[in-house]
Amino acid sequence: MHDSRGEVLWNYPDFENKFLGSILETQDLGEYKLVVCNLTDNENNNDITHNVSIGIASAITAYARIHMSKFKIILKLIYIILIQIVLTLIQNYLNN
Repeated sequence: MHDSRGEVLWNYPDFENKFLGSILETQDLGEYKLVVCNLTDNENNNDITHNVSIGIASAITAYARIHMSKFKIILKLIYIILIQIVLTLIQNYLNN
């Protein structure tokens, strides 16, 4: 796993005991504490959840590819039209 450094604002009473080795800095904010920590081994941190949805990411990627393919088709058509115009101009120049 890669290192991640984040500032966390939690009301988790046992946080300091569980992550004692990875806490870099704490700041008391009254009812809460601001904790800057370095989490390197997420396999041992089973209480941490990640809101990840591969299905949503795949759908967004697919939609973006469809959307971008429209521009690719338009650019190819513009290129073909420009080539035809240039060839027509060259042919007219050579004929005159």
